[in-house]
Amino acid sequence: ALTSCGPDKPKQNIHKIPYTQKQIDSLLEAGERAYNRMEQDRVLSYISTHGLAMTQSQSGFWYTITTKNEKGKSIDFNNLVKYSRSIGLLDGTVCYNDTNVLKVGNGEEITGMHDALKLLKTGEKAKFIFPSYLAHGLMGDSYKIPPKSELVYEVEIMDVK
Repeated sequence: ALTSCGPDKPKQNIHKIPYTQKQIDSLLEAGERAYNRMEQDRVLSYISTHGLAMTQSQSGFWYTITTKNEKGKSIDFNNLVKYSRSIGLLDGTVCYNDTNVLKVGNGEEITGMHDALKLLKTGEKAKFIFPSYLAHGLMGDSYKIPPKSELVYEVEIMDVK
């Protein structure tokens, strides 16, 4: 038998949460919908304030093609795309300004960019606004992009293979 030098510790009462899992899920979904509406309002305010004419994609990002090139090569799934990008926040803070190479559908880039690039051709320029759920989400990038941030991308397609 095991013995100790002190009195037995009293058993802790574990309190049950007064909600079912279904109720908790419902509350979380309602909170997420409310946050998405606030995020949408911030994006629409940005678009209006900057006098932009943008289209919303089916997946939820906004875009405008600022320079068209009808003769450019189209981008599709598995293409290797080289593009310049400026990544910023809605408040105007520029987080990154660089060139990237991405295999569309499989690469290190925010989720929204894989669909966004397929709207463009070589030589074209575009501006995209991504809600946080298509960008870096809850965590940000742990460097320059804060958690739950909408991102503004300005992109120019340089090459498609």
